[in-house]
Amino acid sequence: MLKALVSSIYLRQPTRLLFHYTTLKGLMGIVEAGAIWGTDYRYLNDSAEIEHFLDVLDAEIAKRLPGARDARDASLQSDATADTSGSLEQQQGYRASLMRAREAVDREENLEEFRRWLRAKKVNEGAVFVASFIENGDLLSQWRGYTPFGKGVSIGFDPKELLQAASAASVRMGGCIYDAIETAKIAGQIVDVAETLAESARASNDFEKAFDGIQTDLFEIAALIKHPKFEEEREWRMVRTARSANSIGANFREGPTSLIPYIEIPLPRDGRPPAIKTVVVGPTSTPELSKASMDHFIRSQGIVATVDTTGIPYRGR
Repeated sequence: MLKALVSSIYLRQPTRLLFHYTTLKGLMGIVEAGAIWGTDYRYLNDSAEIEHFLDVLDAEIAKRLPGARDARDASLQSDATADTSGSLEQQQGYRASLMRAREAVDREENLEEFRRWLRAKKVNEGAVFVASFIENGDLLSQWRGYTPFGKGVSIGFDPKELLQAASAASVRMGGCIYDAIETAKIAGQIVDVAETLAESARASNDFEKAFDGIQTDLFEIAALIKHPKFEEEREWRMVRTARSANSIGANFREGPTSLIPYIEIPLPRDGRPPAIKTVVVGPTSTPELSKASMDHFIRSQGIVATVDTTGIPYRGR
């Protein structure tokens, strides 16, 4: 029931170079494997971002609950003062009031059930794999957050080839949403759908099954919602969701404190090097030497790309 909303959110397509920030080792891995890694978002530096949207949904539910409770209380108060032995008109009014009270109680329960489901998914949700790109290839916040001093690069990719890679791998690609008003509108549409699903599930009392039906769509949406304070990044994401990492054959790599699940998203090759258009060497104490070795590596791989150094005077920590 969220398919149309997902499609509209992913409708926008990139038209300019997109940059992926990584380490020197990461660059070599991309070139050698001819693939981008999509990482389980829970293991990223910005893992709280999807939880941010779940919090927005929780706030939308909280906004609706008082209205449901007020309607319930008003109807119950009307019931208490109704004369059930009165005229036909009075009896009809009583029955209508009773129906409104029942509907209000049901709506309150539906909202609470969706809230419980969401909170459970925050702790044990399905797998959401993300590969991130931004429009600025030389951004201080990215150097600080994603690359170690002296070992960072940003890789500029042709957006058309990234879209081709995403399509071939059954991965969605879309631009992140930062606007709080638009985010609230999206949250409202999702809660509308959840209320409809909950109402249809009342007969079987299987709310979890009903909500599980929109889980993948919901997390595809959540993966593009970011807090307004990150707007300068103008980020684009490749997104793949699943009920579990095992269901799509995730790989694992060593992380700082655990194994990290990831998927490979092959880049278009056709017997040629990956579609890298430029490489920006990050902050380092030896910029000219680092640029020279990077240029040599790129050419040795048959890649036709420019190599630049950052213009940001950042000395690391």
